[in-house]
Amino acid sequence: MKPVYPTGQERDRFKDDCLAFKLAWKCDRCVHIVPTTGRCGLEYPNTELQQAESFETPRGTYVFCKHFELE
Repeated sequence: MKPVYPTGQERDRFKDDCLAFKLAWKCDRCVHIVPTTGRCGLEYPNTELQQAESFETPRGTYVFCKHFELE
């Protein structure tokens, strides 16, 4: 994933948008996940997404898949 370093204002807006629009971002809610393996059906490296506790990493970057689609 390409690192994105949001500003404080961008981070706050994204958190608000996640709550307001009920954005889901983890692989377990995505139509592309292969249930038997937990891997992405599009072959996207999803280890970081699978293990993330938040949409933001400790480094301050976003963990969000651009191919995510709700099941």
